[in-house]
Amino acid sequence: MTAQRSVRLTTAQALVRFLAVQYAERDGRRHRLIAATWGIFGHGNVAGIGQALLESGPEAMPFLQGRNEQAMVHAAVGYARQRGRLSAHAVTTSIGPGATNLVTGAALATINRIPVLLLPGDTFATRPADPVLQQLEVPWAGDVSVNDTLRPVSRYFDRITRPEALVPAALQAMRVLTDPVQTGAVTLALPQDVQAEAYDWPEEFFAERVWRVRRPRPGTDELRAAAEAVRAARRPLLVVGGGIRHSGAEDALRAFADATGIPVAATQAGKGALRHDHPAEVGAVGHTGTATADDLARAADLVIAAGTRLTDFTTASSTLFQDPGVRFLGLNLDPYDAHKQAALPLVADAREGLDALRAELAGHRVDPAYERTYRKAKLYWEALVDQAFHAPDEDAVPTQAQVLGALDARRRRHRRDRQRGRLAPRRPAPALAGPLRVPVPRGVRLLLHGLRDPRRPRRGPRRPGAAGVGARRRRLVPDEPHRDRHRRPGGRPPQGGDPRQPRLRLHRRPLRGGRRRGLRHGLPLPGARRRVHRGPPSGGPRGQRGLPRDGRDPHPHHR
Repeated sequence: MTAQRSVRLTTAQALVRFLAVQYAERDGRRHRLIAATWGIFGHGNVAGIGQALLESGPEAMPFLQGRNEQAMVHAAVGYARQRGRLSAHAVTTSIGPGATNLVTGAALATINRIPVLLLPGDTFATRPADPVLQQLEVPWAGDVSVNDTLRPVSRYFDRITRPEALVPAALQAMRVLTDPVQTGAVTLALPQDVQAEAYDWPEEFFAERVWRVRRPRPGTDELRAAAEAVRAARRPLLVVGGGIRHSGAEDALRAFADATGIPVAATQAGKGALRHDHPAEVGAVGHTGTATADDLARAADLVIAAGTRLTDFTTASSTLFQDPGVRFLGLNLDPYDAHKQAALPLVADAREGLDALRAELAGHRVDPAYERTYRKAKLYWEALVDQAFHAPDEDAVPTQAQVLGALDARRRRHRRDRQRGRLAPRRPAPALAGPLRVPVPRGVRLLLHGLRDPRRPRRGPRRPGAAGVGARRRRLVPDEPHRDRHRRPGGRPPQGGDPRQPRLRLHRRPLRGGRRRGLRHGLPLPGARRRVHRGPPSGGPRGQRGLPRDGRDPHPHHR
């Protein structure tokens, strides 16, 4: 029997090497599971995870420098959301406030089922120093640290008190991150002494692993019951959430709406799952919904909740669906969400469930009168939006809706040009507010350009006697008009600089009138002598030594 081969590494080195060879696969497409690591280093992780990341290099594990721990988690959540939850980021912090700053982002990831791996440092497992800097001390337990605040907001939590405990914990962490039902924040608390402890790791631990994301199909009995409920409904409404986007079911949703004619409303997380110009798309639903979608929700006798958790913003705190006989059909990968509102469950992947339900409903379509009603309401709502976007008076102060309308028109024009393959080259920021195809108030155009309307008076008259207060400002501006002044005879660069490159001057520009005074620097040069009037010790006009007789400091920037 041959002995198992091993490699000697620290716990942190082993973890980084393990994460570098983990992959997620769905529909035959493979993605790197942990694409990068965010980090802010302190005494709790610099000698462990920090050294391991430095030694591994950007090829094995790219490193992203953060400035705030909560912001790092939010960035990691945004990345995983855009990657369809098939790739995630890790976040490492020190102990103390660096770890507690992760709590809000971890809660966001767990609530919305977005994968993120948290690697906070922890106090010494062997306790050679107790307490350490920023350690939480409680009189009733010796094993409590601030990392325990991450327990209730993590889908999986483990504290690695021994190097060999990393093997099962890391495998469990990858399982949770790739589980579309259980995914969320995963926390592996790493004591700072265990991070740097060496251990003989089996080479099998570092073998490449592929975690396949499953797409469960609906059960036959559940599918048959769901199809019967849809056929019996006279005013069905399909409410789609973020699960449609996570599953990549946009095409399946469009095919389902085309085949059945059922109107589609979206939650905040599901916005954009069906294009806004689709005839069956009626906008957002709930507290922040459109009038069309909310009216349909009030009259609906069957609500098909696909990929949504039916939160209070979607249900208007359970007051939106007002039909006495309203029923719910829950299409969700998680049975917990599929049964909400006493719904008829259809536990399946969103794409597989919509495709299977469309096939089961072959030949069925909503009543034409109902279809004409909601399409007419959709056109009426769009007309109201266009009216709010329109600016009849270009010289009037723009409303918020008019500003949004101008931005929306620019976005539509940009998308149309991109689709037609004639997208204009990138222009500098001041040129982004070019001519639009809709009337735009003058104030909006100036706002987009970053200018002030010269025809509008200032907000108030200047205070009397304030001309000398802040009458001059300092600005750091390119000195192209003064470039020749910096050049010496013979074209030699000044003070070792390149004569071809413009230098910067610190100018003092009067707000109104007066000539410009240029200052070569903002601080006194070493050894520079200041020439001031030496008046009497206390006999000057202002009673101060070293000031001119007029009481003005000739070098205010030196103070």
